[in-house]
This record gives sequence, C-alpha cells and structure tokens, in this order.
Amino acid sequence: MRKIGEREKGVLEALLVLVTCTAASALAIRLAPYPSADLLKDIASLGTGLLLAYVIEISWLTARMSRAPDYERRLGAFVGIAAGGLLGVVIALLLAAHRAAGHSNPLDTIGVSFVAVSLAFLGGIVIIQPLLVHEWPEDGSDSS
Repeated sequence: MRKIGEREKGVLEALLVLVTCTAASALAIRLAPYPSADLLKDIASLGTGLLLAYVIEISWLTARMSRAPDYERRLGAFVGIAAGGLLGVVIALLLAAHRAAGHSNPLDTIGVSFVAVSLAFLGGIVIIQPLLVHEWPEDGSDSS
C-alpha cells in the first residue's frame, strides 16, 4: 500500500477545511432567504470565471513555487481548493435546476452553504496568488 504524499495531504486538508466551514456556515445560510434559480446560475457563472482565472494563475505560479521546500503540500492545498470550487459550480447548477423544478428540501441549505464557502475560498486563492510572486522570485534569488 502506497503512503500518502505531501500533495495528497494538502488536498485532503483543503477539502476538510471546506467541509468544516460549510457545516459552520449552514446555520447562517438558513437565516437568509433561499436563492432563486437565476441567482444560483449567476453564481455558477461567477465560479466558472474564478476557475479560469485560477488555471491561468496557477500555471504561472507553479514554475516559481516549485523551488519552495513545502511545494508539494502547497500545490495540494491549491488543487484541493480548486476541486472544491469546481464542485461548488456543479452543485450550484444542480441546485438551480432543483429550484426551477419547484423542489426544496433541507439538503438545499447544505448545498448552498458549500457553494458559498467553496467559491469564497477559490476567490481568495485567485486574489492571493499574485501576492505570492514575491515569495518565490523567478530568477531563484532571495526575495528579502
């Protein structure tokens, strides 16, 4: 049996954080009115844009980040958050179809909560990636 590597640990940690934050935010989401199908479709479109920005930025950042001592774990965390964001987009589209069909059940709250949390984390990663360029300079010189 193969031992779990640093990259896999990073992915699992990121997904665990997403699930934990989803559970914590589900209580707050219940207090808000349930989003319409159109709003959920718009949120899915926003998530798709964030995923495209993530792909562009991570392909640029990976070359610089590869020299970091904790490269595997950081890359795993970034990939885990992106996977959560992709899943958030899919869930938003499924919830939109579910809502458009006139259905509603208690699992919808958990789904909306996961969508909000996963896309917030993905947006945070997209926002922070350009700041990481100072941590890993392109020429290999020390950034301080």
